[in-house]
Amino acid sequence: EFKREDFVQYLRDELPSLAFTPVVFLSAKEGKGLERLLRTAERLHEQASRRVSTGALNRILKEATQTQGPSSSGARLSIYYATQAESNPPTFVVFVNDRRLIGRNYVRYLTNCLREGLDFPEVPLRIVLR
Repeated sequence: EFKREDFVQYLRDELPSLAFTPVVFLSAKEGKGLERLLRTAERLHEQASRRVSTGALNRILKEATQTQGPSSSGARLSIYYATQAESNPPTFVVFVNDRRLIGRNYVRYLTNCLREGLDFPEVPLRIVLR
């Protein structure tokens, strides 16, 4: 028998980078799930359109770097400031002293900190390093 929870777990296992995304089930045969799909789409559009202040963004990043700094080979990362450049998807430009000091895993960590701290629980976020 098909269990929705099993399918959701399968998706989470196969696509871990999309673990934050909602899953909505539809049935064309029974005509079910369309209302929930539309509510979810509206909620996602609202999140993706949200703008945050530069102050709030920089507070979250400062806290994140104090909690866990990037591992490096002796060089020290400095994050000067960050700003939201776009929405849909929310795009944040982070100005640093040396982009090479920030690896993919640390960008993922910062993204998760922004997702949680700025209330973007279900939409993709972009971080651009400058």
